[in-house]
Parts: sequence; C-alpha cells; structure tokens
Amino acid sequence: MSSVDKTQARSSIEIVFNKETFHPTSLEMTVLIGRKNAQGRTAKGDAAFSDGVEHVAFTYTYNFDTSKPISFEPIPAKARQLLK
Repeated sequence: MSSVDKTQARSSIEIVFNKETFHPTSLEMTVLIGRKNAQGRTAKGDAAFSDGVEHVAFTYTYNFDTSKPISFEPIPAKARQLLK
C-alpha cells in the first residue's frame, strides 16, 4: 500500500459571489496530495496529479447563509499583524 507524499501537494480556493449583491454565496476548496508508488517514489510537479497516477483529492464546499445580514467587528491590531 502506498503512502501520501506531503511534499507533492496542490490546493485551490474558489469563492462564488452573487452578481446582484456582490456577497459571497459559496466557497470551494480542493486539495490534491501525491501518493508514493510501490517503489516509494512520487511523480514530480503536475504529473503527480494527472490521470492514471494515484493521488488523493479532497473537495470541501461551504455555502454561506445569506438569510439575514451580519455585521463585522474591526479586526484587532495584533490579529491584523498575523494576517500580513
């Protein structure tokens, strides 16, 4: 059985917005992780995620609740520093 190779990983995030309100409606995150073959090797680069090459694919979709408005509090200064 092969194991995952965390050095060969890709991820993407897609956010969908309502065209009228410009508010986000959903967020989809996809994570791909390469797997080592029987010889303990992983295909390099994009080849690790191509058809016929064993890899792990995980997709998570979150739909935002837009049924009622929300308000945002300002982000504290120390937290803003961490986001830079």
